[in-house]
Amino acid sequence: GSDGVYDCICVAGYTAGSDGAECTACGAGTYKSSAGTGACSTCPSGTSSGAGSDSVGDCICVAGHTAGSDGFECSACEAGTYKSTTGTGECSSCPALSSTDAEGSTSQEDCICTAGAYGEAGGACTLCEVGSWCSGSTNYSCPVYSSSGAGSSSLTDCECVAGYVGANGGLCGLCSPDHWCPGGNVSEACAVHSSSPA
Repeated sequence: GSDGVYDCICVAGYTAGSDGAECTACGAGTYKSSAGTGACSTCPSGTSSGAGSDSVGDCICVAGHTAGSDGFECSACEAGTYKSTTGTGECSSCPALSSTDAEGSTSQEDCICTAGAYGEAGGACTLCEVGSWCSGSTNYSCPVYSSSGAGSSSLTDCECVAGYVGANGGLCGLCSPDHWCPGGNVSEACAVHSSSPA
């Protein structure tokens, strides 16, 4: 039998500075699979464990990360996906026309509408309509006498309509007399001995 305090050793998941000393649980994110005074090992990348863990299998994927099984390094969910739960499991895709800003997203709320679409974060996104431009959650109308194609993402996508002229995204004025304006910022003079109304 045991005849001294040094015969008392820490069980797996616990450690101490020496045999016979008080044992403390391995901290969260670490584990120790052997008995005795050895150091606790850090869980693989992208994983964590509860305090007192005694196996690498106790190290499970943190939210925003995925792997085929527990105890292995977990990869961050790719941009455009998220995972709100811990453990194994697939990352979920963001709703259509939305994506995340970075890898490792943990919530559908991290999914924001892509350029040229609008809607609330984490919700459905709608393609920006003709005659408007979209940024994040907002759909803006093009200035008067200008228009844009569907899915426009910048004010400068708004071009003056035919018969008007001006800088993209700016104010559009009526085409000058004796000129023709096909749209955008183009104004062409009429041919010699011809004219056009204002």
